[in-house]
Amino acid sequence: MNLRKLFYSMFVGILILGFTFNLFNGVTLPEDMFYLVAAYGGLSLALMLHSNMLTFLTVRKVFITKLMSMFIILGLFLIFFDMVMPGFVVTGFEIKSFSSGFLTIEQYTVDKYATIALISVTAAAIASALDYLKEE
Repeated sequence: MNLRKLFYSMFVGILILGFTFNLFNGVTLPEDMFYLVAAYGGLSLALMLHSNMLTFLTVRKVFITKLMSMFIILGLFLIFFDMVMPGFVVTGFEIKSFSSGFLTIEQYTVDKYATIALISVTAAAIASALDYLKEE
């Protein structure tokens, strides 16, 4: 992978992660610029590691294998960063109550690990879809 592809992949990964962090507001990012860059850089690197892992395991690189490997790696990175990085905190997020005539949803809070799973699945699905579209 040359340097141009690396920066392109990291930039796309940072955009995907920023979108998913705004979508699920259960992640508190660090205030310090060094830790913020390290968090985004490390998590976008986690989105890029799937290719090397699948090549090492000699698995065909199709949409579902990319999705699953990105989901697992990103989830592990999120748990690791939550444990060791100062200022990077993953908490549960609240889903507000909703009522539309016959359907009523009460307000509830999603668990911390469910938040990590939702963020990982969403980011992996978007990254896999973009990667699949780039190949075609």
